[in-house]
Amino acid sequence: MLKRNIVKKIKPVFRRYTRICVIQLLYAWQISHNKITKVDIEFLMLLNKRKIDIMYFNELYCGAIICLEKLDQIISSYVHRSYKSIGYVERSILCLAVFELLYQKNVPYRVIINEAIELSKMFGSQRSYKFTNKVLDKIGEKIRPNKQ
Repeated sequence: MLKRNIVKKIKPVFRRYTRICVIQLLYAWQISHNKITKVDIEFLMLLNKRKIDIMYFNELYCGAIICLEKLDQIISSYVHRSYKSIGYVERSILCLAVFELLYQKNVPYRVIINEAIELSKMFGSQRSYKFTNKVLDKIGEKIRPNKQ
């Protein structure tokens, strides 16, 4: 019983750090304009794999890259300005969150939105979290109308 409670408490911490790593990798890739495999290899060499859920990292990272065009289209249709004018940090956070909303049905809607907001507060500009919340609320209602 005690072990099960510890696992429940640790898992969200691993998942948050995992999301942070995915966002950093997506950001680095956008900035460097290198091939994704080059950025991936360099990043993974620096990564402390004991602190992340490596399977979840691979699902999010590979999934976001594979679906990037689709994610960009979805996000740009809910943003009232040029998609290219959105900062790389915000774009990375939005792409990750939309990917999770679409494909990670086992993760609750509110958890995904709240994690994206917290990551925006950590890494984005001062008002970035408000923008992230507004965009993801609209997208989330469309993708998961029952908010599950």
